[in-house]
Formats: sequence, C-alpha cells, structure tokens
Amino acid sequence: MTHDLLGTISIDELELSPSSTLLKRLFELKKDVFSDSERIVFTCFSPVDQQTLYFIEWCCYYVDIPFFFVKVNTDQDIVKNFFKDVDPDIYVYTDMLDRNVMLESNTTPLFYNSTLCTHPWTGIHAWPDGKTSVCCEFNGNIGSYNINSDSIEDIFYSSEMDEIRESFRNGITPSACVSCTRKEDQGFQSKRQIALHKHRNMLKHIDFETQGNLMFLGGHLGNLCNLKCRICSSFFSSQISAEDVKHGTHIEKADAKVHLQEHVWNRKEFNFWDSIKQKNSLINFEFLGGETLLQKENLSYLQWLVDTGASKDCMFEITTNGTVFPDVLERYSDKFLNFSITLSIDNIGDRFELERRNANWEDVEKNVAKFCSLPNCSIGINTTVNIQNVYYLPELLEWAKTTQISYHHLNVLNSPEFFNIYSLVPSFKELVIDKLETVDNQDIQRILNIVRNASNSDGKEFREFMQHKDKIRNDNFAVSHPEVAECYY
Repeated sequence: MTHDLLGTISIDELELSPSSTLLKRLFELKKDVFSDSERIVFTCFSPVDQQTLYFIEWCCYYVDIPFFFVKVNTDQDIVKNFFKDVDPDIYVYTDMLDRNVMLESNTTPLFYNSTLCTHPWTGIHAWPDGKTSVCCEFNGNIGSYNINSDSIEDIFYSSEMDEIRESFRNGITPSACVSCTRKEDQGFQSKRQIALHKHRNMLKHIDFETQGNLMFLGGHLGNLCNLKCRICSSFFSSQISAEDVKHGTHIEKADAKVHLQEHVWNRKEFNFWDSIKQKNSLINFEFLGGETLLQKENLSYLQWLVDTGASKDCMFEITTNGTVFPDVLERYSDKFLNFSITLSIDNIGDRFELERRNANWEDVEKNVAKFCSLPNCSIGINTTVNIQNVYYLPELLEWAKTTQISYHHLNVLNSPEFFNIYSLVPSFKELVIDKLETVDNQDIQRILNIVRNASNSDGKEFREFMQHKDKIRNDNFAVSHPEVAECYY
C-alpha cells in the first residue's frame, strides 16, 4: 500500500529519549488538514513497555492526529495488537529495512500520566504578600521564599520544589494538593486536569524526569480591588482591608493594616515587572486579583508583551470580577497565541450585588457582552459555589446560556468553612435537595451529591457573619436571599 510519508517515529528510541520528544514531533507533523494518502509511521522492533504505547495513544489524541493517518511497522506482537485495538483499520506491516540503529542514551523518560501535574515543572504562583506556591489551589507555600527578596529561578529550582516533583514522579500526590484530589473524587475537573488545556503551549517542552523549565507565572498580584465580596477577605481585597480597619475585630484590624501596606509589593523598591521582563522563557500567564484589570502594571505588562512581539507565543489568562472593561483589551486580545478571560460571577441581579458589594449587575451584564465580542479571545465564567448561591444555581446557569461564553466552571468553596456547602443547617439542606434534584445538569448533580452528604450545622457562624456585614454595609441579606435567610436567620 503506497502512502505519502510525513515522518517516522521510532518507539524504540522514545524509550531512550526525553519525555517531551513525542509531543514535540507530533506537533511538528500536525496539519490542519491531512490528505487521504498521508501517513505518520511508528516503528518498533524491540520489546516495549505497555505504558509507552498508552502514552503514544494519549499524545495522538492530545495533538488531535486521527489514527487514520497512522501506520505501524513492527515485528512485535504487543505493538501490533495494541494499535489494532485502538483502530482495527490501522495499516500494520513488517519491513525490517526501516529498523534504526539504536541511540546510546542514559535517559529514562517519565511519560505523562494522569497522576502527574504540569504545574511543578512549569512555574510558580505568587500571592499578594509575595509568598509563593505551586499553583493557586496548592494548600501551602514554597518554603519561606518571597517574590520580594528571592528570584523566580531560585524559587522554581529550590529543594522544596524538587521534593514536590519527586513525590509526583513516585505516583504520590502531595497532601497540599488536596483541593485537586477532592474535586476529582467529586467528578469535577481539577486544576491539574484543566492545566492540560491551559498549558498546551508548554506541555511539549516538559521533561518530567528533569526539574522542568520556567515557563509559567501565575499570581494574585496585589490586593487592589473595587469590591467587597462576602466570601473574600482583606488578604485579597483592599476594599475589605479598609472596611476591616474601621469595623473589624482587633485581629482583623491588625491584619488589614498589614495587607494595605504589604500587598502592594509590586510597587516597592524591588521592581517585579522589570525582573520578569528579563525572563524570556515565560510563555504562559495566569493573572488574578484583587481586581486584575484595575492594576495598571498588569495592563502595562500586556502592552510590553505585544510591543516586543513576545505575545504571539504566549497564552494569557486573566480572571476579573467583570466590573471593569479597559478599552485597550480590544488591541491586545488577537495578539496572543491564546487570550482568555474568566469572569467571577456567582449569582445574578440583586443577589449578585449583595454578594459582591459595590458591583452593579446591569454594568456587569454589559461588560460580559463586551468581553464576548473581543477578537480571538476565549471568555468563560467561574462560579464559586457556597451557601449564598447554591440554591440559586439553576437561575445562574439559565442566565449564562443567554451569553456567548465558551465555558462555565463550578468551583466548590473550601474556605471560610462556615460558607461552604459541606456543612449545612438541615432545613436548608432539604430545601436545596428538593430544588436541585429536578435540574438536568451534570455539574448540578455533582453539587447535589455534596449537599446530600453534607454534615449538619447550626449555622450560627454564617448567620452572625452575614448579620454583621448587613449592619456595617446597610444591606439586607434576607431581602435578596429570602430562601436562605429563612433557614439560617
């Protein structure tokens, strides 16, 4: 059978090469449209590990190369049978003339598998106080490092990060990654799983058997914010910091004063922005708030990436509360390899405005339409599910259907605990179950399972917190959220 050969990949050599080798090669061979006669040939003339074959299958799916355009030259039965199981129509043959001279190599690749996470091999996440972690879901910090005093390289290549990588290599998910394991157990996509999409421009450069390469920077880059969200804190919001200085407890006031002074670390004598402009390897970014689009330094850095031409190789994600729409975004969005904006929207109408004090729902709706009209930009919504909004999720999802968003993630709140849905007053638990069990939506059904298994609470801490916020903000939770208040008040 005659085919037009696009390229040959030796499976024997893959087992002696860095783990990124196959993805790099497949991305090189990938075409938007293949002709019917074109084929990529995999060869194998030595015993091979079954996991290597699984990895090949996964890579072809990940790069989106249909097996119609693959043929296999091998004398190994395990290889023949594997590919025939994948696709019975794959052309498998044996031609020993294609046998390569084996490489001499000391490399033992660690191929990607579902227990690994790309974050420890690609970069770090910075918090408003300058401390760092593996990602925004990681429960802990990377040693005592701080972005104010330590270089990104020193943090990324530290012994603490090496220990995390080694744990993953041994098939052990670190205990600090409990957020991802919990989500996966609940049937939700975890940060680890979503990273396969968000890190698409980096995965082909990751050799899991090494320390990795510094390519990613994520962060809550300061706490400058225009809102006072009830599930948030002074750590992430300058508005809440100011409020706590005036109305908080002694401890809250002390913390808030520190946050107002220390969480503008990117404006200190140490110029964070000048330092990262020197990191030519950075090609993937995830900026969170505070309110990301209020911080001029974030927009200036975007402009710098565009002006230098670096943006064409970069994937950039911004998380925003939706209240701000800088017109300059219209000039940025189509200059990146991929540009995405995730809107934090937990409810609609009056309920949205109470949960996110200072926000105007009508303005946010208008901004959602503006965001969705940006060229070459993926727009989505992240909803943090908690006691305030779990009963109203069906209304939120129906509203989201009227927009042009590309994705909608439901993220279950963990902290503060008195806000999460893992513990509920019995009457509210019953109310939520009765409503959500009628909704035909997989994510809603996963939420429903959590609610059904929730422990009982007296709701005292939630009630006292909400009544305190109502008093100092002149709000009324019972008016905007009557069904919840009736159970908790």
